[in-house]
Amino acid sequence: MRIVVDDIAASKTGALSVLRDFYKAVTEYERTKAGSSDQWIFVLGDKLLEETDNIKVIVRDDVKASRKNRLMFDLKTGAGFFEGL
Repeated sequence: MRIVVDDIAASKTGALSVLRDFYKAVTEYERTKAGSSDQWIFVLGDKLLEETDNIKVIVRDDVKASRKNRLMFDLKTGAGFFEGL
């Protein structure tokens, strides 16, 4: 199964803390499920997490560069991006 986590906004304090806690839970889950076929894709605004065999990190710093870019991604281009994953 492919699971996508979209958290482009995470960069500081609360949102980043929640993201890191979730990432830790995912890595522990993957470690206990030897040979897991789950593929995790984290779409972030900055390189905040490390990749593993089952976890891929995609950095979309262009989306976070401005409010206009974020709005365009949320309303137009984002759907196509996620469909392509």
